[in-house]
Amino acid sequence: MNTKNSYLGISMSGFFYKFSKNLKKYETRKRLILETKVRYPSLLIQENILYLIYSSVGDIPRKIVYRKINLDNSDWNKWKAGPEH
Repeated sequence: MNTKNSYLGISMSGFFYKFSKNLKKYETRKRLILETKVRYPSLLIQENILYLIYSSVGDIPRKIVYRKINLDNSDWNKWKAGPEH
C-alpha cells in the first residue's frame, strides 16, 4: 500500500481509517484487525511494516504490546496482525 498518499488512523474499538492527504475524504476498513478493544493506540510505519502499539482494554495490570502488520498487500482489508510482542 502506498502510505505516502494517505494517513492511517485507528480508533479505540479497533477500526482502521485511511484519510486522503487533504483530510477531506476518508475510508473505513471493512474488518477489524484486532480481536480486542484497545487503549492508547499508536501507529508507526517503517518501510512496508506497520507497527501497532497499544494496551488492551481490561488488561490488569496494564501492559503495552505491539503487533506487526505487513503492508505488501495493496488491499488493506486483507491485512493481518501478527502475534503480540
